[in-house]
Amino acid sequence: MKKITVETKIALHYNCSILEFFQRCIEQKMQPHQIAKVLDCSVSNLRRIARKYNFNFYHTDPTPMLAQSKSFLKKSLTIDNFLSRSWQVSRFASYS
Repeated sequence: MKKITVETKIALHYNCSILEFFQRCIEQKMQPHQIAKVLDCSVSNLRRIARKYNFNFYHTDPTPMLAQSKSFLKKSLTIDNFLSRSWQVSRFASYS
């Protein structure tokens, strides 16, 4: 008897494409090892299939730009903006 592949198992048991299945699992906040357990396969096999379909399990949130930070935009000097300000010498500074 021929062993059923993971891709065929997804199509037969879940009635969706592989990408749709992976996306549903990610929406349910499942980790790759949990998905592999559900499909009764190894994590490496699951990652191989994901790579085949150009799917990434780990979508990081984009890092906000520092220039959008409220602390950076303040007029006063802060730890976030002191290097972006021009250094001006006060008229009253003494040069001893």
